[in-house]
Amino acid sequence: MFRFLSFCILALFLAGCAITPKFTVTTNENDKFADKSVLEVHSYNNRLSDKSICGGTHIDEQGLYIGNIAYIKDNKIIRNSIVASYSANAQAGGWIQGMTGCYKQGFQPIIKIIFVADGKNITVNMTPGKSDLHFTNYNNISGGFGGQFFEASIGDLSFNDLELIANANVLDIKVVGGTNSQTFEQHELEKAFKTNLKTFIADVKSRL
Repeated sequence: MFRFLSFCILALFLAGCAITPKFTVTTNENDKFADKSVLEVHSYNNRLSDKSICGGTHIDEQGLYIGNIAYIKDNKIIRNSIVASYSANAQAGGWIQGMTGCYKQGFQPIIKIIFVADGKNITVNMTPGKSDLHFTNYNNISGGFGGQFFEASIGDLSFNDLELIANANVLDIKVVGGTNSQTFEQHELEKAFKTNLKTFIADVKSRL
């Protein structure tokens, strides 16, 4: 499980580097090292919202993404998980003292996600996974470095609850972090967010 969690987190991070991330659903069927008794279905690149925890909206591909993992054995779902990943710009050094940018406003870490689906409260406790801060470019003018901050957490919820979330007429979400929290109301969600969840659910059901 931890190997595939690491893979999922890495894939989400790499997807965050893409200009226009495309929602995808994959499995471990072609992984020769996988436990073939358990089928894993993964989804990637489902951005929750373009609302930024730093204020305003994201004009790039960064922000908060929700991925899904369903574990299937003997044609039954034995576990269902979500992976929440957040990426933001970071800057340090030069004329700027300390660390600036959205990095300071990360959730650090993501510890809980609360979904309110048509009035029903669905709370998912999250376990922090990988976090990373790396610098990729140098600013000749300021003498500082620019880069990206990334964090991810994983948690479990029932497949039935995932369906309630995907099919909700009104869905509000709160992401609770150790340092910061952020709410995302129905009108602030990406238009494709629930549609992508439904695509993942349909793919999983087709394998049962």
